[in-house]
Amino acid sequence: MVRKQRALVFVACAALFAGSCQKGDGSAPASSSDKGAVVARVGGRPITASYFEQRLAKMERRFLPDTLDMAGRHKFLDFIINKELMALKAEELKYGDDPRVQSAMKMYGDNLAGNAAVELLTKGKIEATDADIDKFYEMKKRKVTLKHILLRSQREAEELAKKVNAANFDSMVTIYSTVPRKDANTGEDLPLIQRAAFGEVQYGDAMIPVEEVVFTTPMDQVSKPVETGYGWHLFLPVLEKEVRLSPMDAEARKRIETQVQMRKKRLIVEAYYQDIAKEHGLKIDEDALIAAYDKFPPDGDPSSPPDPKTEVKPVIPFSAEERARTFLEVDGRKVTFGEFSDKYDATSWFERPKRVTGVLGMKYWIRDKWFKDFQLARARKDGAYESPQVADEIKLRKEQMMVSMLHENMIGSQAPEPTTEQAREFYDKHTSYYIEREKRAVNIIFHEQERVVRRAYDEVKGGQTFVDVAVRYNESATGPGDVQSPPFSRDAEEFQEIVPATFGLQREGEYTEPFKTTKVWVILQLAKIIPEQQLKFDEVETAVGADWKNQWQEDKLNELLGEWKKNVKIDVDEKALAAAAVSRDDVFVPGKATGAK
Repeated sequence: MVRKQRALVFVACAALFAGSCQKGDGSAPASSSDKGAVVARVGGRPITASYFEQRLAKMERRFLPDTLDMAGRHKFLDFIINKELMALKAEELKYGDDPRVQSAMKMYGDNLAGNAAVELLTKGKIEATDADIDKFYEMKKRKVTLKHILLRSQREAEELAKKVNAANFDSMVTIYSTVPRKDANTGEDLPLIQRAAFGEVQYGDAMIPVEEVVFTTPMDQVSKPVETGYGWHLFLPVLEKEVRLSPMDAEARKRIETQVQMRKKRLIVEAYYQDIAKEHGLKIDEDALIAAYDKFPPDGDPSSPPDPKTEVKPVIPFSAEERARTFLEVDGRKVTFGEFSDKYDATSWFERPKRVTGVLGMKYWIRDKWFKDFQLARARKDGAYESPQVADEIKLRKEQMMVSMLHENMIGSQAPEPTTEQAREFYDKHTSYYIEREKRAVNIIFHEQERVVRRAYDEVKGGQTFVDVAVRYNESATGPGDVQSPPFSRDAEEFQEIVPATFGLQREGEYTEPFKTTKVWVILQLAKIIPEQQLKFDEVETAVGADWKNQWQEDKLNELLGEWKKNVKIDVDEKALAAAAVSRDDVFVPGKATGAK
């Protein structure tokens, strides 16, 4: 069923807050003549041109007016004014003092400030120069084949590094490597060559610490220890070959530029966290870390995580003696296994360290969870909390939460359930909302190669049955049901590439010429037409009831807004509104060429 969209005032107001409602690529709006100009004032609260432009750029298309002439701009400005009225009323009723709002804003502010601190730290330091890009491209031509010895701890790896060399490497694999000795499926012993082999590493594809070691270690010499999620490795490069790369075009150059920037950022951030750890005297007992990891429960299926209400805790079965053991030291204080266990239990299943991420994953978890307060203290010291983007976002989210609570208390919770008579009356007035649009099903012949599809097309034109040809040409097809699509309407997102051709066919049995989609060549034959039909009240009674309640809430909100407007002064600057920039290519803007950015 496809129903006409109705932009409820409250829904549109809520959308104004949502940063996730990005349009297109999320690019910033075009510059206005004066970003600080005030488009309107609502009870003294300014609505700047910059804010108007940002909200307009992020608003979902379905909530926008059909054209952004002055009438359309006023209509959109009304959405913002209504939001400001609701925010003023929420402040008047002191929703900001609600403990739920204060707790949520502290949590949200901490997350924003933590991210802002990293952005401040890396600002101006991660640009990729032409030399950086060219060097990375040249390095990508290097691919090294490696042997390795896998060990559990840094201490073990450093001790073995003192006595291992190319000559005795294989024998050391046999003695020390923790790579499984038996095949997990058959139980048979794995050959030494398989246990020693790490595989090939091409520059740009591996972890930065691994690449720093691998591509600086001479051939047939043993590397210094390096940690991955599997443990600590000693690598032995045994073969290097040059990879042939395609010439670096503009697109490839852009991809490499992004990679270089991300690598620079990771290195800066890692150094940042190491500096915080050093400042607080972090000392991790690696043997304790391994002992804790060994007791981790199986990772389980992410689609069916344990219910925190019924989960048996402590999850990790440490004995009383183990709980008293030192896990790590920080700020001169010893942290025990018991404290680790309690924090592990208090963390959601999705955020807990998992077996699949290894001991290294536990270290990142300690950094991200255990040291969060330290990082936030550093962020506060660095001024991240006072940065405009943090302050503005907190203000926006606070207003969003307050307005949502106001709406629920004054409107949402007050909405009555419609009687059958009321729902029936609503249905009779809005029958155009409840229409099953025309649907079509098609038989499809498809293949990656054009020549194959054209050969099939020639067979169909020669008189062979379309479905029979499709069954022979389509991979894995065994019967007519395998080559026919389910019925779909014009607005079915998953079929958008074939919608124009499908609905361009006039009668059942008619077929298209071969044409190219994103991935394959296709021929379509119209198999079935299901005409548009009016849905009966009994079929949509539940949806009608929900729509009636939405309409009741919309009417109630408009009534309240009308009352609030009587007591609040609202001024609109027509010149500033007309000068505000519009960066939309999906709404008609007078004086702007269609499709212009």
